[in-house]
Amino acid sequence: MSQFHNIFCRSADPFSRADLAVFVSESWYGDGDPRFEPGRDDVADWDRLTVTLPGVARPLLFLHDTRPEDVQEMVQEAVEKLGGKAQSVLDHLRETVQMIGVELSPTAMTEDAWEMLDIVQAKICRRLDGIVFAPDGVYDKDLQLIVAVSG
Repeated sequence: MSQFHNIFCRSADPFSRADLAVFVSESWYGDGDPRFEPGRDDVADWDRLTVTLPGVARPLLFLHDTRPEDVQEMVQEAVEKLGGKAQSVLDHLRETVQMIGVELSPTAMTEDAWEMLDIVQAKICRRLDGIVFAPDGVYDKDLQLIVAVSG
């Protein structure tokens, strides 16, 4: 079963597949090298990057969205899940201009894969002024829990 982590970013700074691939490569401490599909490019307007990690049964799918209507739809879903909790998170969500989502299979992830994902998410949050909305809660740029969420 898939799990989704969404990074809600307030910065509109360009972020390409090449930028993401560098973050992944720098953060991967497992054996072998990650593979990227499609390849690395400097185009800021991209929608998906599949990352295959050696020894991890299922690839990670990174999704990128800057279209205001799509971003606002995801923001609205997140706001509803919060149910009025954490005003600072609600304010951040409403200022979101781009999103990076990650689809993964928790049962397929290795310890190295989780470590890489944590580092990459933190780097994205720092670069693009983001917060991570994961199934169990919302995390800041240091991956410290801001507020817990349920289902």
